[in-house]
Amino acid sequence: MRKIIIFLLILLIYTAFTTSKELNIPTYDDPYNDQYILDIPENAKYYIEQVSDEIILTPEEITSYNAIIKSKTSSIYDLNISSLTKSEVLKMLEKYPAPALPKYDNKFSITPKDINNALANRNLSNLPEIIYPKRALTTNRTNLKSLPTTKHFYSTQNLANFDAIQETELHLNEPVLVLHQSLDSNFVLVISTTYIGWIPSNDIVYANEDQLDYFTNTKFGIITKPLLKIDNLLLDMSTKLPYLGVNKNGYEFAVPAKDSQDNLIINKITIPQNSASIGYLPYTKPNLYALAFAYEGTPYKWGGEGNGVDCSSYVANIYRVFGFIFPRNTSDQKDSVGKISSLKNLTNNAKLELLQKNYPSLLYQNGHVLIYLGQKDTNYMVISASGNLKNMQVTTETLNSSNYLSNIDRFISVE
Repeated sequence: MRKIIIFLLILLIYTAFTTSKELNIPTYDDPYNDQYILDIPENAKYYIEQVSDEIILTPEEITSYNAIIKSKTSSIYDLNISSLTKSEVLKMLEKYPAPALPKYDNKFSITPKDINNALANRNLSNLPEIIYPKRALTTNRTNLKSLPTTKHFYSTQNLANFDAIQETELHLNEPVLVLHQSLDSNFVLVISTTYIGWIPSNDIVYANEDQLDYFTNTKFGIITKPLLKIDNLLLDMSTKLPYLGVNKNGYEFAVPAKDSQDNLIINKITIPQNSASIGYLPYTKPNLYALAFAYEGTPYKWGGEGNGVDCSSYVANIYRVFGFIFPRNTSDQKDSVGKISSLKNLTNNAKLELLQKNYPSLLYQNGHVLIYLGQKDTNYMVISASGNLKNMQVTTETLNSSNYLSNIDRFISVE
C-alpha cells in the first residue's frame, strides 16, 4: 500500500511539472487590472448621449440567454463530441455542393478539373467508419471554406469580395474539433462553435484537455477593436485570450503557437489598454454604439475573408464582446437571437413607428442584418456591413430613404 501511495505522489508531481513546463505559463505578482479605457468613435457620440448607461443584462443573464439561443438553432455546435460516424460527417458535408460555373480565381477561369480536384482532396474514401475528433486551437485568424483548396471561386474576374466557397472566418484561439485531413494534408476538416468546414492545417495546434482548459477557461481579455494587427497576428473584435498582466505598453495576453515539433507553446503579445477589455465588456447601450462605430469604414468581405467583415459576423462579433454566442448566418440569427417582432405585414410608416422607441436593435431582411441606431433629426439611422457594390464597407445609412425599409421583415431586441 505504501509503495502505491508513493508511486501516486510521484505521478502527481511529475504530471504537474510536465504540464507547467510544457505550457511555460508566465506568472506575475499582481497580474490583474480590470480598468477598461473605452474609445468613443466620434460618430457614436450623438447616439450615446441619447441613452442611459445602465446594464441591460448581467453576465449571468447572458449565459442563460445563450442557452435559449442554442435551444432555438442547430447552428451552434457542441464541442464535447467524443465520436461521430462516417455517415454523420458525410451528412454535414452534403450542404456544400460544388460551386456552379463560371467562377474565377482572380483573372483565371475555374475549370471542371479544378472543382474535381478540390472534391477529391476531401479524401472521403479514407474516412473511417467511426471518427474520434482531436481537440485543437487556431493559431491565427483563418478562413474556413466548404472545399479544401487554395483556389478562389469568385463570380467575376474583377470583384474579389464574394468567394463561393468562403463560409466564415475563425478567430485566433478558437477551440475546434478536427475530424479529418485532406488528401494533400494541407487542410483539416473542423467543427467550430458556429461552423463546419476546411481550414489550413498550419493554422491549428493540437491541445490536450488541460491546455484547452487554460486557453478557453482562464481569466481572459477580449479584443474591442476590429481587425487589430499585433506581431503579425490579425485579431478580430471579440477574440478571447488568456490574460497575463499589465506592462507599460498595455495588457499582456497569452497566444497559442507551435514550436518546431508542432507542439503547443505560449507566446505573449501586448495590446493597448484601449483595445481590449479584461473579461466581457458590460452590456450597455453606450458600449454597443462604441463597438458598432469602431467598425465604420471596415471593408465588406463575404464570409469575413481577408481583412474584411460581412453583415452577420459584424453583428456577431459585437455581441460576442459582451458574452453572447450568436449563430453565424443571418438565416439562423433572425430566428434565435432575441425578442422577435415580425414586420412582414406592416406599412413603412408602421415600421418606423415601432422603431421610434426601440433602439439600438437588430433589423433583418432576407440575407442581411442591420443595427438600428435611432433617430437623428428626422432620419431613422442604421449601420451595417454593406455588400452593396457602390459602398462595400461598414457604413451608416438612413433607413427611411433607402430600400432597406420596405425589405426588412424582422425587428429583434436583445434584452
